[in-house]
Amino acid sequence: MEKQEKPSAGAEEEVPTKVIQAAKKRELKVEVGEKRDESPPHHKSPKERLKITANLRKLARISADTDKERNNDMLEAEVFCVRFSPDSKYIAAGCGDGSVRIFNPEGKLSYLLNAGSADELPTTAIRFRPSSSTSRTKNMLICGNANGTIETWHMTSRKRIFKIEEEGNQVYALDYSSDGDKFASAGKDTVVRVYEEATKSLLATFERGFTSTNAASGHSNRVYALKFHPKEKNILMSAGWDNTVQIWDVRTKKSVRYIYGPHICGDALDVFEDRILTGSWKSNDALQLWDFKSGKLIQSVPFRPPAEDKADAIPEMLYAAAFSPDGKYIAAGGSGGSEARMFDVAEKMKLVDEFDGGGKGVYSLHFSGNGRKLATGSGNDQIAVMDL
Repeated sequence: MEKQEKPSAGAEEEVPTKVIQAAKKRELKVEVGEKRDESPPHHKSPKERLKITANLRKLARISADTDKERNNDMLEAEVFCVRFSPDSKYIAAGCGDGSVRIFNPEGKLSYLLNAGSADELPTTAIRFRPSSSTSRTKNMLICGNANGTIETWHMTSRKRIFKIEEEGNQVYALDYSSDGDKFASAGKDTVVRVYEEATKSLLATFERGFTSTNAASGHSNRVYALKFHPKEKNILMSAGWDNTVQIWDVRTKKSVRYIYGPHICGDALDVFEDRILTGSWKSNDALQLWDFKSGKLIQSVPFRPPAEDKADAIPEMLYAAAFSPDGKYIAAGGSGGSEARMFDVAEKMKLVDEFDGGGKGVYSLHFSGNGRKLATGSGNDQIAVMDL
């Protein structure tokens, strides 16, 4: 059963504009790179492409209670998810200590949310409310947490507006519909839930079952990825450990079809027009494109060139995959190596760029809305931002 904290009347419209200091803020000292090279990634030398390493953002753990700081030491926190704001001006990072740190593109900490949380369980998913939303209040985001909660925050005031508790669950995935009218959650308990944004009331619950049109309706294991179709606002896709991608119709509250094969362990599910992209946590054939209407495999994209000796092959093991906003590129990364790679869709999935994500693999990645930057989050407390 979902428990909800009721906001005060009109809370969403009456968010204070005054910025309340939630923590002692420290500016991250990040070197500012040279003026952005306008040449496309595949025209740059390997040395130029790897300049990304100069922009690695070291995340400092900042306590909401400065008296609890330990000798002013900065403790590190793994980055579980990264997300650009709709205007591409900020990057939000969900961290292993339960906080959400929001940076500007120069690497300075702008806002800190949920600092000093009592349980210190990770923030595993972040979504900004789409700019197309009809709500008057902007700069809103939802965060999914491993303690089973979903929290709505107003970024600039650092105020939590709403909280939902999914009892017995750990939330691993979130997504908004393109119009911002509803959002979905999923996680450990295998149930996909859809909420109305305005009231935060539960609209639909998708669970394991059997139907005449889909013998494997619903998930039998943890769900790690959700994606609303950008043009079909009532179509929702979900994927996880059970090797299926379920395609749901919110209106009928049923799974209309499914894809069998992808083993999803992170935010590695995306769709552009009639193509579904999946990134699986497996040794090979991890990055794949599927036909949205038929569910058939279009192609597998080699994440790395084949090794001359199979004994030297590095497993792919992807955690994250996404289309660029215009659909021209796909990017992916995982724990098989420390790098993220980008491919040109029109050029037969030619590798056009690769860059270091930070050492312990790439947990999450996201293109900015304007398509000019790609951010990655890694297991060793780093965010990398690449100019495209």
